[in-house]
Amino acid sequence: MIKRINLFLFSIVLIVNSTSAQEELTLDKIFKSRDFMPAALSQLQWNSENKFSFYKNDPETKTVSIVAVNPETKEETVVLSNNEIDYKFKYGQIYKWSPDSKFILFTEKLNARRDKSGGKFVIVDVEKKKVLLEITDQDDQELAQFSPDSKKLGFVRSHNLFVVDIESGTETQLTFDGNENILNGTFDWVYEEEFSIIYAWEWGTDSRQITYWQLDQTKVPTVQIATWDSLYFSAFDLKYPKAGGTNPNIKIGVVNVDNQKTTWMNVELQEDFYIPRIKFSNNPNLLSVQRLNRDQNILELLLCDTKTGESKVVLKEEYKTWIKVDDNLTFLKENDHFVWTSEIDGFNHIYIYDFDGTLVNQVTSGKFEV
Repeated sequence: MIKRINLFLFSIVLIVNSTSAQEELTLDKIFKSRDFMPAALSQLQWNSENKFSFYKNDPETKTVSIVAVNPETKEETVVLSNNEIDYKFKYGQIYKWSPDSKFILFTEKLNARRDKSGGKFVIVDVEKKKVLLEITDQDDQELAQFSPDSKKLGFVRSHNLFVVDIESGTETQLTFDGNENILNGTFDWVYEEEFSIIYAWEWGTDSRQITYWQLDQTKVPTVQIATWDSLYFSAFDLKYPKAGGTNPNIKIGVVNVDNQKTTWMNVELQEDFYIPRIKFSNNPNLLSVQRLNRDQNILELLLCDTKTGESKVVLKEEYKTWIKVDDNLTFLKENDHFVWTSEIDGFNHIYIYDFDGTLVNQVTSGKFEV
């Protein structure tokens, strides 16, 4: 390890000496500046115009831009620069396109296994180069998402769900019982760590409903985590169910954005069951819920009526070993069918089922992994 570090530093010294013998090499220049960073595309993503976009940094003018590329023509255009609007967004900051590509949301990045938005929310009109909305910067404000119709922004604040109308700026609170033990729309340590999932809520396809996890971690044991921030390091409390410890109780709700009424899905959860994924079908009143036992070897797919909460199990898989949870469930637009991937025959393959759980077609098969 020491040899590798020495070789790395020696290489940088050679580069600097070859370009400018009089330039001073400092630790800040090596580790804090971007002078020796390799070329990369930061925050790469697609928009609805079938273009991919990313951050571009100009160190000479100190300008940060979002550029978009047409993959067919390879034409690159500047979508937005931080010197042409009142808000100075930064390289590496999280940005998200609205579904109609008219707006861009800027947020800070919170610590998590994957990108997690938080802090101040800023919505910019791309065509007008104008800041439309700024939502107050709060430490516990996180997980912002545009509605499918691009008219609203949903987010979590103080463990409760909120929506804001982008045109008017009117803010509406959807849940009211959130606290340190009751988490609405946000996860505890277990879900982020074990299931690699960050957003504990999702918009309905009609933009009028939101489904969310509610976690009650009242009975979950607490441990102290050292922060290692100084010689006399401090610590913070974390709800952390070790092996055999009590997991949080889970409920799945669907809240109506217009009247703030929540309907709870009847998913018949026992204490030691997880809900690793939920997803709306193309029917806004039909929600899929995946139910997993604590041993993580029995996985069930349920379809729930969001108006009544009634549910039915349409698919069940049981393994002698561990089941890997994925994001491959896809609802087809043409009819009441969905795509499902499974390792039930020993290899990961693609299957098509109808909404009654009847196998319609095994798309792939053989001794290989899809």
